[in-house]
Amino acid sequence: MVDHATSAPAAGAWSLSAGACALIAAAAFSAGFLLARAPRYDLILAAPGVVQAHLYAAVAALGVGGALLLWRKGRTFHRFVGWIWVIAVGVAIVTAAFIMDEESGRWSWIHAATAWTALALPIGVLAAKRHDVKLHRRMMTALYIAGLIGALALAFIPDRLMWRVFFG
Repeated sequence: MVDHATSAPAAGAWSLSAGACALIAAAAFSAGFLLARAPRYDLILAAPGVVQAHLYAAVAALGVGGALLLWRKGRTFHRFVGWIWVIAVGVAIVTAAFIMDEESGRWSWIHAATAWTALALPIGVLAAKRHDVKLHRRMMTALYIAGLIGALALAFIPDRLMWRVFFG
């Protein structure tokens, strides 16, 4: 019988994480060729503190989550780094709740992803606490794909901050 808690990650997790890392690396590398100028990081520094905190937490969660998908599961390292990932995602959730649409002063339709993430994160954590490896894997992988990589795509919608930093 295979102990799923300590087995190597499934091929899908490897390819997902490797694919996400390759996509991000390719985008970062090609951005230099696509841009006629350097990214405008000053726009990030000029953004409100809550936006900066959200960005830093989301970037940390993206990197740590990719590493978690690649490394062996169920070990002390996975549990420790997993809590760092949960905290980073939690900070991204809380800060997102305070980021409003600039024109209307209301939440945008993108906040639906925040609500889903806020519901899915504790389910994934509780599944791990209850040793329900299948549910934990499914929830955390879905959070990484939809909650982080999906949010990354949404962050680059034209005229949003990240679009303006790199392309605007």
